[in-house]
Amino acid sequence: MLEAMQVLTNWALGQDEIYGVWAFCDVENAASARVMEKVGMQREGMLKRWFIHPNISKEPRDCYCYAISK
Repeated sequence: MLEAMQVLTNWALGQDEIYGVWAFCDVENAASARVMEKVGMQREGMLKRWFIHPNISKEPRDCYCYAISK
């Protein structure tokens, strides 16, 4: 996953019309958070009750938002 995220992030930031990339993950998904940090993204905040993960809960869950910009 790390390699794919790095390729996608590098490609997006290499485009003249794209100035930033953002992504989110569940607050309990430490592995996904670490991948985003390894590609240079920084945690920008928490999105309260942001996304429903059907395999975890029927209720919206908190997510961390990560971003990188040029």
